[in-house]
Formats: sequence, C-alpha cells, structure tokens
Amino acid sequence: MNRALRWVFVVLMILPLAVQADLTGTWQANDGGIYYLRQTGEELHWYGEQNATEPRWANVFHGRIRGERINGDWLDVPKGKTLGSGKLSLTLSNNGQVLERSRETGGFGGSRWTRVGALPEPVMQPAPVQRLPVKPVQPRLGTQLKPVVPIKEDCIGFNPSNTSVTQLGNRWKIVEDNHLIFDFADKRDEARLAHRIIRHYGINQTCYVGRPQPSFTYLLVNGTAPAGGMQGEDCVTFNNAAITVVQAGGRWKIADGNHWMFDFENQQAEAEQALALIQKYGFTHSCYVGRPQASFTYLRR
Repeated sequence: MNRALRWVFVVLMILPLAVQADLTGTWQANDGGIYYLRQTGEELHWYGEQNATEPRWANVFHGRIRGERINGDWLDVPKGKTLGSGKLSLTLSNNGQVLERSRETGGFGGSRWTRVGALPEPVMQPAPVQRLPVKPVQPRLGTQLKPVVPIKEDCIGFNPSNTSVTQLGNRWKIVEDNHLIFDFADKRDEARLAHRIIRHYGINQTCYVGRPQPSFTYLLVNGTAPAGGMQGEDCVTFNNAAITVVQAGGRWKIADGNHWMFDFENQQAEAEQALALIQKYGFTHSCYVGRPQASFTYLRR
C-alpha cells in the first residue's frame, strides 16, 4: 500500500471517532423524576429530583462512559427525604436518546431515562477545517418523547392512632372516630388483621386513581411507600423495573412478564397513571388480606 492510500485508510478509520454523542441535557425517568446530566469527556455527572420544591428524593451520580455502557456511583442528597446510595450500571441506546438501567445496588428506583430537551450540538475534535453548521437531529418516527406531565395524586389522610374496628349493622369496618375508612362486610377477622397492618406500618393515607369509581388504590405513610415486612402477611413480590401496561382481550392491565397484576378494563390512561405511581414509589410487593377474594389490599417496598 503506497503512502497516499495508507493515509486515506487511517483517516477513514479515525473519522467515526471524531464525533461523540454528548449526554448533556435534561432527561426524564420512569421514577417520575427529572435529571440534569453533564458529560465531560468520558465522565458523566447528574443531579436528579422527584420535584423542584419539596422532593421525596434527590440524588447525584458520577460515572465513567465506556462505549454504550456507563458504570458509576449514586448518592441521595438531603434535599429529599431519603439517604440511600449504591452502584449503578446503565446502557445507552436509541442514538443517544435513551438510558436503561442494567444493574443497581441500594434500591435505586429509576430504570429508564429519556432525553426531553433539544439535542446538544455534537462535540467536534479540533481540525484545521472550517466547522459546518449542524442540522438538529429529529427523533425517529415512533420514538417522539412525551412531555413531562406531573402525576396528580388523589389522597385522603387519616390518623392511624384514632382508628378502630367496629361493627355497624351486620358489617365490620375500620373507622377513624365516626368516619368510615374500610368495609369488610361480615369478615371480622380480616378487618382485625387489616387494622394490625395499618398500625404496624403507620399507614395514614389512602390514595385513588379514577374516583368516584377507582380502578386502583394504594396506601402511603407520610407520602412514602410502606416498607419492611410484617410476620404473617400475604405478599407477592414483583419486579418494579419490568412491569408494563398491556392490552389483553380488550382490557388494559399492568403485568409483570406473563403475570397479570391489575385490571383497568377500558381505562388505558388510568392504567398508565397507576404504573407511573408504582414506579414512583418503588413498590415491589403486592399484599392481600383474605385471598382469593381479598377484602383489603396494599403495596409496599
């Protein structure tokens, strides 16, 4: 190979490396948070928060980029109410539009990030040529990003210390003073067990999707998920990062693989909102009192 051809070959080999995807920008994750990324060379930093005013969680990340893989450490900061930390491995896909979690430690909630701002201008290495204008990259058809829409929650608070199990007529109920909270029909033992669960976790909020006839109900403790465990409870574990909304037989459902978890009939929007809430709070257990016809259900971490 003569010298001229050798030079052309070297240039063609190096040219694809001259332009590097820059991840700097604003991203939205499936944990309901907004993340602000800054890439400097092979280093990636971010700050993420559940909301800008009083977030339940806020975290920072520092990692190193190796091709399409990013490995690093995350750490909660005290702007939020949690103080976790751990390792995080990510995979870059969709032409720099999507980050997906491949591995984590410490209970990190998010598993998929999508860019929500305009793409930054590609970073060019110095070259003795005039730099040409760069045409903005448009998302491919079918991958347009949804706008960031805050999740509107419908919750009613109560004081678990003021609750009791009582019989009204022929029905057993959990009440707060004179206010009805849960109805168990003639199932006294199930009412008592549910009351012990409420007291054990300190549950003080009942939340709904789709009132006045809610398709989904979940319980919170001061705006966070019940966490831990209780001896004798009946729970099924699921993969928070793998659940999806699917349509089966004309009905919208939340599924974990081939396992159907929640049914929303024809309410696709309510199914998608419930999925966002499950991922937001990091629920990993679906729990029941009185299966197969459960009189009381709750989610926990």
